[in-house]
Amino acid sequence: MPSKLSLSSAQDRRHPCTPDQLRSYLWDFYFLTSQQSPQTPSLSSAQDRRHPCTLDVSTQYYTFILDDESKKLTTIATPFGAHCYLCLPMGIYQLPDIAQEIMEKVLQDLFEEVKVYIDDIGCFSTSWDKHMSLLDIVLSWLEDAGFTVNPLKCEWGVKETDFLGHWLTPNRHKPWKKKLTNLLGTKVFNWGPDQQKSFEQMKAIVARDALLAYPDNTIPFDIETDASDYQLGAVVKQKGHPIAYYSRKLNSAQRNYKTIEKELLSIVETFREYRDILLGGQLHVYTDHKNLTHEMTKFTTQRVLRWRLLLDEFGVTYHYKQGASNFIADALSRVPS
Repeated sequence: MPSKLSLSSAQDRRHPCTPDQLRSYLWDFYFLTSQQSPQTPSLSSAQDRRHPCTLDVSTQYYTFILDDESKKLTTIATPFGAHCYLCLPMGIYQLPDIAQEIMEKVLQDLFEEVKVYIDDIGCFSTSWDKHMSLLDIVLSWLEDAGFTVNPLKCEWGVKETDFLGHWLTPNRHKPWKKKLTNLLGTKVFNWGPDQQKSFEQMKAIVARDALLAYPDNTIPFDIETDASDYQLGAVVKQKGHPIAYYSRKLNSAQRNYKTIEKELLSIVETFREYRDILLGGQLHVYTDHKNLTHEMTKFTTQRVLRWRLLLDEFGVTYHYKQGASNFIADALSRVPS
């Protein structure tokens, strides 16, 4: 019996049943695991969004027909006997990976203008005529592959829209109001009037107008990074304007790293997150940890060696920046829980 699922040919991929005919049962398919991990696209790599359109693929998982061997793996016991699935069921651990891989194959020749994340598709064109032509191609290819879209969840011919957590405008993308709920809430702060006034000004700045520019690979990238005892932070900029922000908590093991390892990890994680826009560009990293600019070769643990190999692929130039002037990355590395 096979250890993971596989699908039948694309020509056979059609809805075996309608959503109204689906029934709910309890089952556990977590044991059907896979090592596949296709990287989801970064929206920052799309250069022009003057004509955005977002599509939602209808009941995508149920369009994936299993082959005979894989059907055996989905056998479940019901009051009416043992039954197996004909299509890919919910609850499979590697299900998002399978869906992402298939969608990338269907639309792989359009990656300059189309971004795909599982069942969400974003189409971006430089003119209206090109946009209509692109939509015709995308919808035709989806139909040929056995997919349909849900028109109620699609957005057509809009100037601004949300996609993959970003609010897209014709020239830049700005913070999505839903993502700022905690910051813009009505919490009570126990401090003085001067601090409260400054905080209100900060909220207004973050919430207003577009803040993040789109990347331009002909211009050098400046990446400012920092790390605290419990968190990493970084900002990617071009000509002083932010392109992207990065911040995440350290896990329990990473909190035991040496200071130089935490500082280097902030660089590594930023490059992993924004690999598709940074790879091949002129990259300048600014850190307030001076040892990273001239003593990295002397620090040769196995962990650091692996990180250095990853960073060597990018051709990074390192610069020292005093902590007092590295305030953006420092703030992102100290965001409270």
